[in-house]
Parts: sequence; C-alpha cells; structure tokens
Amino acid sequence: MLTTTRLLAAVMIVVVGIVAAIAIAGLVRARISENEASALRADNEASAIDSLRAIGAAEARYRQRCTGYANLSALIRTGELPTAQLTRGSTITTNGYKISVETAGAAIPGTSLPPDCIGSVTDFFSHADPIALGRTGTRYFASDSRQTIFQDSAPMTYPPRGRPPRS
Repeated sequence: MLTTTRLLAAVMIVVVGIVAAIAIAGLVRARISENEASALRADNEASAIDSLRAIGAAEARYRQRCTGYANLSALIRTGELPTAQLTRGSTITTNGYKISVETAGAAIPGTSLPPDCIGSVTDFFSHADPIALGRTGTRYFASDSRQTIFQDSAPMTYPPRGRPPRS
C-alpha cells in the first residue's frame, strides 16, 4: 500500500512538472511575441515620422519654386517626392500607417509661376495615422509648414497640436 501511494505521488509530481513546463514555455513565447510586436510598432512609427519629414522637405522645395504649398498629388507630379514608397497616390499606405497631405490656408494667385505650380496655398497639413491602432502603431503624427512633427494618441487635425515625439 505504501509503495502504491509513493508511486501515485511520483506520477502526480511528474504530471505537475510537465504542465508547469508547458505553461512556462507558452508564457515565454507570448513575451517574445509581444516584444516583436512592440519592435514592429516602433519601426512603423519611425517610418511614419521619416515620411512626414520627407513630405516637409518636398513642400519646402515646392514653396521655393511655386511660392506656396501643394497637396500630395502635386508633389508627386512635380517630382518633389523622391522616396519611392511615397509615390503611389494621394493617400499612401506604408509600414502600417496611412499618410496624407492636405492643403490648408488661402489660395495663392498664380501670377508668373511655372506651369506645374497650379494650386499653391499658404499652408499644408500632413498626417500619419495608424492603420490598426495598437497593432501597427500607437501614436498619430502630423506636421505643417512649421516643419515640426507632432504626436498624439488621437487623430490630429489642422493646425496640428500635441508634443514632438521623443527620438
């Protein structure tokens, strides 16, 4: 009788040990997956910020030539946006973010401007919104002619407000 009890106790210890090992392995996998997802979100957010910087630089070049700012289609048409992933339409979806450029402010009269400067305005508003909030990114980003990139946890409107992102 005593050996049967010891045998059952040993079997129970082995079963509990196996269950614990499986649970610990699952927790480690979940932790690694969350770390990978966090790294992907950080990469997506960095890419969104870089895209807004590229748009700001393109708008500055366009303004020097056309005395005003343009929407995304005009920047692409005039060749001001050299980055390949930024030349796919009026709203770009890249690296987990939807990036848009809107014109803002008053229209600038087109007197003595190059022919491709049609539609210049006094300001622009560029913004990057996560495609799936929490999964592809956790922050919204925006910029305008001030060339400051702002971040917020909610969608941004013109003029952008918030705080600059930490590097």
